[in-house]
Amino acid sequence: MHIRANELPSQSLSTDEWNFFQSNISVVKETTMPRNLVVDEFMTSLNHPYKAEIEKLREIILGANSKIEEDIRWKCSTFVYNGNIASI
Repeated sequence: MHIRANELPSQSLSTDEWNFFQSNISVVKETTMPRNLVVDEFMTSLNHPYKAEIEKLREIILGANSKIEEDIRWKCSTFVYNGNIASI
């Protein structure tokens, strides 16, 4: 099952509902496109105070749609689909 950004829960969930939701998120991670090795190398060498947050954003963006691609532009990770979407 794929979870898209517009399907994220917007209200409080019971423990059972949250556990179900979390299990679906792991499915999204397993079905996303392979990560760009150039970006992986860039992130490994990145010395930034918000590196953990950047990695989490990267995971969320790549998990939103398997058609989103990633590359290094302007010395940062950039996400592309029919043009640039975001750089972090």
